[in-house]
Amino acid sequence: MFYRKMMYIAVLFILLTTTGCSFFRSVDNSSPEDILIFETSKNDLWNQKKALEQEKAACKKQVADQQAQIVLMNTGMSEQQTKIAQANEQITESNKTIDGLNLQIKQFETEREKIAKAAEPVEPKKMKGMPIKTISDPKKEARKKPAAGPAGAETGAVKIKVLAGEGNIASASAMAKRIKKMGYKVKLVDLAERSNFDVNTVYYAPNQAATAEEIVKQLGGSATTKPLTWKSVYDLIIVTGKKP
Repeated sequence: MFYRKMMYIAVLFILLTTTGCSFFRSVDNSSPEDILIFETSKNDLWNQKKALEQEKAACKKQVADQQAQIVLMNTGMSEQQTKIAQANEQITESNKTIDGLNLQIKQFETEREKIAKAAEPVEPKKMKGMPIKTISDPKKEARKKPAAGPAGAETGAVKIKVLAGEGNIASASAMAKRIKKMGYKVKLVDLAERSNFDVNTVYYAPNQAATAEEIVKQLGGSATTKPLTWKSVYDLIIVTGKKP
């Protein structure tokens, strides 16, 4: 009995060995081709999974790079906006400065127009062609001089204008300083209408002859006096000449 069982087991083992996997394949009704397709599909899916994982990693890296670029762009834009704001502030300050300068220029022009309207020409136009007297005759000048003004007149009350008669405003400024040292106040320094005066000339109003003579005496040199023959708001008009 024992030997018979052993024979059955041996026969069963041989059958299993000869049939192999075909026995188990027949259990789920799968053919070798189906199993091969299944194995191939499994490998393809595995490869697709790996490819997808690699693509996912590449996408993550690309997204990270793009985010880094966005951060850099935002930083650059922020810096540019700061620079633009600073430039706008500088432009605003420059505009304020320009407006202030324009206002000062307008005020200066207004004051200059007022001074120009108040200032009178040294000589009327009809006298421009007349020759300038360079040497004065004391006797003739004495006959031409009107009566002197009051002896107690104060020097500060005399209105004096100094003009450059040889075309250089610096000479008028220097003359104004000399007049101030004498104790007088100079109201205006400007250029004369013409620049061919030979000597320093002091034009005087009818009541300022004595003052004019005193100034000419202190100036010395070839300075001379002449009466004002036109209306003026100034008592004395001193014109510098080419000769001292």
